[in-house]
Amino acid sequence: MNDLILMEHEASEVIRELKKHGYEAYYVGGYVRDKFLKRTIKDIDITTSAYPSIVMDLFSHTIPTGLQHGTVTVVMEQFHFEVTTYRTENEYVDHRRPKEVQFVNKLIDDLERRDFTMNAMAIDIHGKIIDPFGGKKDLNSKILRCVGDPLLRFSEDALRMMRAIRFAAEYDLQVEQNTWNAILLHREAIKHIAMERIYAELDRVMEGSNTKKGIQLLIDSELMNNTKENLHIQKSNWSAFSGHNVLNSFQSIHEGTIKWILLLLMLKIETNQIKPLLKKLKFPNQKIMKIYAVKQVINWLNEQTYSEKSWKEAVIIYGMDALKDLRTLLNALDHSYLSWLLLKMNEEELEIIQQKGMDWIEEIPIKHLRELEISGNDIVNLKQKSGPWIRIVLNQLLTEVALNELENKQKDLINRAAQIVRGMNEYE
Repeated sequence: MNDLILMEHEASEVIRELKKHGYEAYYVGGYVRDKFLKRTIKDIDITTSAYPSIVMDLFSHTIPTGLQHGTVTVVMEQFHFEVTTYRTENEYVDHRRPKEVQFVNKLIDDLERRDFTMNAMAIDIHGKIIDPFGGKKDLNSKILRCVGDPLLRFSEDALRMMRAIRFAAEYDLQVEQNTWNAILLHREAIKHIAMERIYAELDRVMEGSNTKKGIQLLIDSELMNNTKENLHIQKSNWSAFSGHNVLNSFQSIHEGTIKWILLLLMLKIETNQIKPLLKKLKFPNQKIMKIYAVKQVINWLNEQTYSEKSWKEAVIIYGMDALKDLRTLLNALDHSYLSWLLLKMNEEELEIIQQKGMDWIEEIPIKHLRELEISGNDIVNLKQKSGPWIRIVLNQLLTEVALNELENKQKDLINRAAQIVRGMNEYE
């Protein structure tokens, strides 16, 4: 039994148990949408007329995930299922959270509170779709539409505007005109949303299959010019590539980090602004450093002649992963975009890097200081004192070995270190 069949089997057991005790229960949310579209199913959520306390009594292993919102996680043998009581949501605070929820006994009241029609469908235990707001019709017509009044939906929860863009991109949908107008009218409310949530939605756009469409919608909506933290990106920087053919390059890149690098290049973000900007967006530090390293490599190569030597030197200075990421980016770019993205290479240099860049990386005999046949302890006596000079000498030795200008043998390395130190002494 494959994972999906087993997941659906266990979910059906949860529903049957609820119904056996006289309560309504339905599959709901993303599972219904993705099953209708024959897309990959990641999880299954269930809605029920049973109150959370009853759900916890009926099942032997539960987790009180969000009792204040009516959600209990039911733990079955292989899978976990969020089971949420039918509810309506009253006054919202901070354009994000309902001040209180009220449990109700009708499925339609629960579906009516949801964001978009495609997310406001349910399926019963027999496979019948309950669709009071036309979600099936909208999906068949490739339309993203709010449930009810879009201005009300977005005033309740401003993050829904970002979700609209992510869904439109991910499912290749046209945002219904009233829904889009409501985004434009209400976009300043995005300032109430925590940057962590903004980043989460943006990153899913970048990781998705239609990043080009998502970015175009971000440009058109101007949402990113109204975030809680000022990202200091001029509107003109966004509008400069609206509709530009360079957007097609996103469709040739599969890794989200590489797409982020391309976006920053397109927005003309200066190197010294990359870390502050990404920190405002609450990027993980590891991801920040990965992106920053590629921008450093670009700066380095722009200052050199694009050649085997400069490429290999960049590997030693900035790391092999940064060069591989840059090569992936270059492979996705049309030659005509290079100067527009401030990459100072000609077509011939680009072709050489595309063809030989990986071979050059593989040819490097060592890539890290730890691979040198000597350490700082072996050369400290050359100046009779420790200090930053040791790292400088070791880095020079590493570069020369990596470029096959020096053999990685202890005797040769010490002799060369002595020459470097003598040169240092002459300038002190």
